[in-house]
Amino acid sequence: MPTYRRADMLTELSHALVPQLRDGVEVLIVDNCPDGSARNTVAGFVAEHAHFYYLHEPKSGVVHARNAGVAAARGEYILFLDDDEVPSKNWVAAFSKLAKQDVMAAFGRIVPRYEDEPSIELHTMLNRCFSREFDHPMGHDLTPHFVDLGTGNAMFHKKRCFGNGVPFDARFNHSGGEDTHLIKTLVNRGAVLSWCPAGLVEELVPAARMRAQYLRERRFAQGQLRCQILARSPRISDRIKVPVWMGVGALQMAIYGAKAALGKDVVANRIRYQGGLGKLMWWHSKGAGEYANAG
Repeated sequence: MPTYRRADMLTELSHALVPQLRDGVEVLIVDNCPDGSARNTVAGFVAEHAHFYYLHEPKSGVVHARNAGVAAARGEYILFLDDDEVPSKNWVAAFSKLAKQDVMAAFGRIVPRYEDEPSIELHTMLNRCFSREFDHPMGHDLTPHFVDLGTGNAMFHKKRCFGNGVPFDARFNHSGGEDTHLIKTLVNRGAVLSWCPAGLVEELVPAARMRAQYLRERRFAQGQLRCQILARSPRISDRIKVPVWMGVGALQMAIYGAKAALGKDVVANRIRYQGGLGKLMWWHSKGAGEYANAG
Protein backbone atom coordinates (compact mmCIF):
# COMPACT_ATOMS: atom_id res chain seq x y z
CA MET A 1 0.00 0.00 0.00
CA PRO A 2 1.79 3.19 -1.16
CA THR A 3 0.91 6.39 0.72
CA TYR A 4 1.83 10.04 0.42
CA ARG A 5 0.78 12.57 3.08
CA ARG A 6 -2.50 10.77 3.83
CA ALA A 7 -1.81 9.49 7.32
CA ASP A 8 -5.35 10.48 8.38
CA MET A 9 -6.88 8.16 5.78
CA LEU A 10 -4.72 5.21 6.84
CA THR A 11 -6.56 4.85 10.15
CA GLU A 12 -9.97 3.99 8.67
CA LEU A 13 -8.38 1.80 6.03
CA SER A 14 -6.32 -0.15 8.56
CA HIS A 15 -9.24 -0.61 10.96
CA ALA A 16 -11.18 -2.17 8.07
CA LEU A 17 -8.31 -4.58 7.41
CA VAL A 18 -7.55 -5.73 10.97
CA PRO A 19 -10.54 -8.15 11.36
CA GLN A 20 -9.61 -9.82 8.07
CA LEU A 21 -5.98 -10.56 8.88
CA ARG A 22 -4.86 -14.14 9.45
CA ASP A 23 -1.69 -16.21 9.22
CA GLY A 24 0.09 -15.72 5.92
CA VAL A 25 -1.25 -12.19 5.36
CA GLU A 26 0.95 -9.14 5.85
CA VAL A 27 0.11 -5.46 5.37
CA LEU A 28 3.04 -3.47 4.00
CA ILE A 29 2.60 0.31 4.02
CA VAL A 30 5.14 2.14 1.83
CA ASP A 31 5.55 5.76 2.87
CA ASN A 32 6.59 7.82 -0.17
CA CYS A 33 6.83 11.10 1.71
CA PRO A 34 10.48 12.28 1.95
CA ASP A 35 10.08 13.14 5.65
CA GLY A 36 8.17 9.94 6.46
CA SER A 37 4.90 11.66 7.41
CA ALA A 38 3.06 8.35 7.99
CA ARG A 39 5.74 6.82 10.24
CA ASN A 40 4.14 7.62 13.59
CA THR A 41 0.65 6.60 12.45
CA VAL A 42 1.83 3.27 11.10
CA ALA A 43 4.00 2.68 14.18
CA GLY A 44 0.79 2.44 16.18
CA PHE A 45 -0.58 -0.26 13.85
CA VAL A 46 2.72 -2.17 13.95
CA ALA A 47 2.79 -2.09 17.75
CA GLU A 48 -0.75 -3.50 18.02
CA HIS A 49 -0.80 -5.94 15.10
CA ALA A 50 1.99 -8.25 14.01
CA HIS A 51 0.70 -8.28 10.43
CA PHE A 52 1.60 -4.62 9.78
CA TYR A 53 4.96 -3.47 8.39
CA TYR A 54 6.31 -0.01 7.56
CA LEU A 55 8.67 0.79 4.68
CA HIS A 56 10.01 4.26 3.88
CA GLU A 57 10.76 4.97 0.22
CA PRO A 58 11.94 8.61 0.14
CA LYS A 59 12.59 8.66 -3.62
CA SER A 60 9.68 10.69 -4.99
CA GLY A 61 7.07 9.04 -7.20
CA VAL A 62 4.53 6.24 -6.93
CA VAL A 63 6.60 4.08 -9.30
CA HIS A 64 9.42 3.96 -6.74
CA ALA A 65 6.96 3.29 -3.90
CA ARG A 66 5.27 0.42 -5.71
CA ASN A 67 8.53 -1.13 -6.85
CA ALA A 68 9.89 -0.94 -3.29
CA GLY A 69 6.74 -2.62 -1.99
CA VAL A 70 6.91 -5.43 -4.55
CA ALA A 71 10.57 -6.08 -3.71
CA ALA A 72 9.84 -6.23 0.03
CA ALA A 73 6.64 -8.31 -0.14
CA ARG A 74 7.12 -11.94 0.88
CA GLY A 75 3.81 -13.47 -0.17
CA GLU A 76 2.99 -15.56 -3.22
CA TYR A 77 0.35 -13.01 -4.16
CA ILE A 78 0.46 -9.22 -3.80
CA LEU A 79 -2.75 -7.26 -3.22
CA PHE A 80 -2.50 -3.58 -4.06
CA LEU A 81 -4.62 -1.09 -2.16
CA ASP A 82 -4.45 2.68 -2.60
CA ASP A 83 -4.38 4.85 0.50
CA ASP A 84 -7.77 6.38 -0.38
CA GLU A 85 -9.54 3.01 -0.67
CA VAL A 86 -11.41 1.35 2.22
CA PRO A 87 -11.89 -2.43 1.83
CA SER A 88 -15.18 -4.21 2.56
CA LYS A 89 -15.34 -6.79 5.36
CA ASN A 90 -14.87 -9.78 3.01
CA TRP A 91 -12.19 -8.18 0.85
CA VAL A 92 -9.27 -10.45 1.75
CA ALA A 93 -11.45 -13.58 1.65
CA ALA A 94 -12.76 -12.73 -1.83
CA PHE A 95 -9.30 -12.40 -3.35
CA SER A 96 -8.04 -15.43 -1.41
CA LYS A 97 -10.70 -17.54 -3.11
CA LEU A 98 -9.31 -16.60 -6.52
CA ALA A 99 -5.73 -17.11 -5.33
CA LYS A 100 -6.66 -20.70 -4.47
CA GLN A 101 -7.74 -21.07 -8.11
CA ASP A 102 -4.21 -20.08 -9.15
CA VAL A 103 -5.23 -17.00 -11.15
CA MET A 104 -2.48 -14.77 -12.47
CA ALA A 105 -4.13 -11.42 -11.72
CA ALA A 106 -7.50 -10.29 -10.39
CA PHE A 107 -9.32 -6.96 -10.08
CA GLY A 108 -12.03 -5.98 -7.60
CA ARG A 109 -14.99 -3.61 -7.58
CA ILE A 110 -14.57 0.06 -6.75
CA VAL A 111 -17.41 2.35 -5.70
CA PRO A 112 -16.97 6.04 -4.84
CA ARG A 113 -17.64 7.67 -1.48
CA TYR A 114 -17.96 11.38 -2.16
CA GLU A 115 -16.99 14.02 0.38
CA ASP A 116 -19.84 16.23 -0.88
CA GLU A 117 -23.00 15.55 -2.84
CA PRO A 118 -22.04 15.45 -6.56
CA SER A 119 -23.61 18.05 -8.83
CA ILE A 120 -26.32 16.79 -11.17
CA GLU A 121 -24.36 17.72 -14.30
CA LEU A 122 -21.22 15.86 -13.17
CA HIS A 123 -22.71 12.90 -11.30
CA THR A 124 -22.60 10.40 -14.18
CA MET A 125 -19.06 11.33 -15.21
CA LEU A 126 -17.83 11.22 -11.62
CA ASN A 127 -19.29 7.75 -11.14
CA ARG A 128 -17.58 6.54 -14.29
CA CYS A 129 -14.30 8.15 -13.24
CA PHE A 130 -14.19 6.70 -9.73
CA SER A 131 -15.89 3.33 -10.21
CA ARG A 132 -14.90 -0.09 -11.47
CA GLU A 133 -18.00 -2.09 -12.31
CA PHE A 134 -18.55 -5.05 -14.64
CA ASP A 135 -21.70 -7.13 -14.92
CA HIS A 136 -19.83 -10.44 -14.87
CA PRO A 137 -19.50 -13.36 -12.43
CA MET A 138 -16.51 -14.16 -10.25
CA GLY A 139 -13.48 -15.20 -12.29
CA HIS A 140 -14.70 -13.75 -15.60
CA ASP A 141 -11.90 -12.81 -18.03
CA LEU A 142 -11.44 -9.02 -18.07
CA THR A 143 -8.49 -9.05 -20.46
CA PRO A 144 -10.39 -7.19 -23.24
CA HIS A 145 -10.96 -4.35 -20.74
CA PHE A 146 -7.32 -4.04 -19.64
CA VAL A 147 -7.12 -0.32 -20.44
CA ASP A 148 -9.91 0.36 -17.91
CA LEU A 149 -8.03 -1.37 -15.09
CA GLY A 150 -5.37 -0.24 -12.64
CA THR A 151 -3.41 -1.68 -9.74
CA GLY A 152 -5.59 -0.09 -7.05
CA ASN A 153 -7.69 -2.93 -5.56
CA ALA A 154 -5.96 -5.63 -7.60
CA MET A 155 -4.08 -8.85 -6.92
CA PHE A 156 -1.06 -10.23 -8.79
CA HIS A 157 0.87 -13.48 -8.56
CA LYS A 158 4.28 -12.10 -7.62
CA LYS A 159 6.53 -14.52 -9.48
CA ARG A 160 4.47 -14.93 -12.64
CA CYS A 161 3.61 -11.25 -13.01
CA PHE A 162 6.74 -9.55 -11.74
CA GLY A 163 9.50 -12.16 -11.88
CA ASN A 164 12.73 -10.83 -10.44
CA GLY A 165 12.65 -7.56 -12.31
CA VAL A 166 11.34 -4.06 -11.58
CA PRO A 167 7.65 -4.21 -12.55
CA PHE A 168 6.71 -0.52 -12.81
CA ASP A 169 8.36 1.58 -15.51
CA ALA A 170 10.05 4.74 -14.19
CA ARG A 171 9.26 6.57 -17.44
CA PHE A 172 5.70 6.95 -16.10
CA ASN A 173 6.79 8.22 -12.69
CA HIS A 174 5.70 11.80 -13.30
CA SER A 175 3.09 11.36 -16.04
CA GLY A 176 1.16 8.56 -14.31
CA GLY A 177 -0.19 5.44 -15.99
CA GLU A 178 2.55 3.10 -14.79
CA ASP A 179 -0.08 0.58 -13.68
CA THR A 180 -1.89 0.57 -17.05
CA HIS A 181 1.47 0.10 -18.77
CA LEU A 182 2.26 -2.86 -16.51
CA ILE A 183 -1.14 -4.47 -17.20
CA LYS A 184 -0.69 -3.97 -20.95
CA THR A 185 2.71 -5.68 -20.68
CA LEU A 186 1.13 -8.63 -18.85
CA VAL A 187 -1.58 -8.90 -21.51
CA ASN A 188 1.08 -8.94 -24.22
CA ARG A 189 2.62 -11.90 -22.39
CA GLY A 190 -0.68 -13.78 -22.44
CA ALA A 191 -1.92 -13.05 -18.92
CA VAL A 192 -5.58 -13.61 -18.07
CA LEU A 193 -7.09 -10.86 -15.91
CA SER A 194 -9.85 -12.15 -13.63
CA TRP A 195 -12.84 -10.31 -12.18
CA CYS A 196 -13.40 -10.33 -8.41
CA PRO A 197 -16.75 -8.58 -7.74
CA ALA A 198 -16.77 -9.52 -4.05
CA GLY A 199 -13.40 -7.78 -3.61
CA LEU A 200 -15.08 -4.43 -3.01
CA VAL A 201 -13.53 -1.15 -1.87
CA GLU A 202 -14.86 2.37 -1.41
CA GLU A 203 -12.72 5.10 -2.95
CA LEU A 204 -12.75 8.29 -0.91
CA VAL A 205 -13.29 11.20 -3.31
CA PRO A 206 -12.46 14.66 -1.89
CA ALA A 207 -14.38 17.74 -3.00
CA ALA A 208 -11.36 18.98 -4.98
CA ARG A 209 -11.77 16.04 -7.35
CA MET A 210 -15.48 16.58 -7.88
CA ARG A 211 -15.06 19.60 -10.15
CA ALA A 212 -15.23 19.93 -13.92
CA GLN A 213 -11.65 21.26 -14.04
CA TYR A 214 -10.30 18.11 -12.40
CA LEU A 215 -12.27 15.90 -14.78
CA ARG A 216 -11.02 17.84 -17.82
CA GLU A 217 -7.40 17.47 -16.68
CA ARG A 218 -7.87 13.81 -15.90
CA ARG A 219 -9.52 13.09 -19.26
CA PHE A 220 -6.68 14.87 -21.08
CA ALA A 221 -4.08 12.79 -19.22
CA GLN A 222 -6.01 9.58 -19.92
CA GLY A 223 -6.10 10.44 -23.62
CA GLN A 224 -2.35 10.96 -23.57
CA LEU A 225 -1.81 7.67 -21.78
CA ARG A 226 -3.69 5.73 -24.44
CA CYS A 227 -1.06 6.74 -27.00
CA GLN A 228 1.96 6.85 -24.70
CA ILE A 229 1.61 3.19 -23.77
CA LEU A 230 1.50 2.21 -27.44
CA ALA A 231 4.38 4.54 -28.34
CA ARG A 232 6.61 3.06 -25.61
CA SER A 233 5.79 -0.55 -26.44
CA PRO A 234 8.59 -2.76 -27.81
CA ARG A 235 6.09 -4.14 -30.33
CA ILE A 236 5.94 -2.48 -33.74
CA SER A 237 2.32 -3.65 -34.00
CA ASP A 238 1.53 -1.42 -31.01
CA ARG A 239 3.56 1.60 -32.08
CA ILE A 240 1.93 1.82 -35.51
CA LYS A 241 -1.44 2.26 -33.79
CA VAL A 242 -0.46 5.65 -32.41
CA PRO A 243 -1.45 7.60 -35.57
CA VAL A 244 -4.77 5.75 -35.58
CA TRP A 245 -5.53 6.85 -32.03
CA MET A 246 -4.42 10.38 -32.86
CA GLY A 247 -7.01 10.29 -35.62
CA VAL A 248 -9.60 9.05 -33.16
CA GLY A 249 -8.66 11.95 -30.89
CA ALA A 250 -9.10 14.49 -33.68
CA LEU A 251 -12.53 13.02 -34.45
CA GLN A 252 -13.53 13.18 -30.78
CA MET A 253 -12.47 16.82 -30.63
CA ALA A 254 -14.57 17.63 -33.68
CA ILE A 255 -17.67 15.80 -32.42
CA TYR A 256 -17.62 16.88 -28.78
CA GLY A 257 -16.42 20.39 -29.62
CA ALA A 258 -19.31 20.84 -32.04
CA LYS A 259 -21.83 19.54 -29.50
CA ALA A 260 -20.53 21.89 -26.82
CA ALA A 261 -20.61 24.83 -29.25
CA LEU A 262 -24.27 24.01 -30.00
CA GLY A 263 -25.06 24.06 -26.30
CA LYS A 264 -25.64 20.31 -25.95
CA ASP A 265 -24.56 18.89 -22.58
CA VAL A 266 -21.84 21.55 -22.55
CA VAL A 267 -19.96 20.57 -19.36
CA ALA A 268 -19.76 16.85 -20.22
CA ASN A 269 -18.79 17.43 -23.85
CA ARG A 270 -16.02 19.84 -22.87
CA ILE A 271 -14.64 17.10 -20.63
CA ARG A 272 -14.87 14.51 -23.43
CA TYR A 273 -13.18 16.98 -25.80
CA GLN A 274 -10.11 16.92 -23.57
CA GLY A 275 -9.80 13.15 -24.02
CA GLY A 276 -9.48 13.66 -27.77
CA LEU A 277 -7.00 16.50 -27.30
CA GLY A 278 -4.88 14.30 -25.06
CA LYS A 279 -4.64 11.62 -27.76
CA LEU A 280 -3.63 14.20 -30.33
CA MET A 281 -1.03 15.73 -28.00
CA TRP A 282 0.20 12.53 -26.36
CA TRP A 283 3.82 13.66 -26.62
CA HIS A 284 3.18 16.88 -24.67
CA SER A 285 4.31 17.00 -21.04
CA LYS A 286 1.10 18.49 -19.65
CA GLY A 287 -0.28 15.18 -18.32
CA ALA A 288 -0.44 15.18 -14.52
CA GLY A 289 0.57 12.01 -12.70
CA GLU A 290 -2.39 11.74 -10.34
CA TYR A 291 -4.85 11.92 -13.23
CA ALA A 292 -3.46 9.37 -15.68
CA ASN A 293 -4.58 6.05 -14.27
CA ALA A 294 -6.89 4.79 -16.98
CA GLY A 295 -7.28 4.72 -20.73
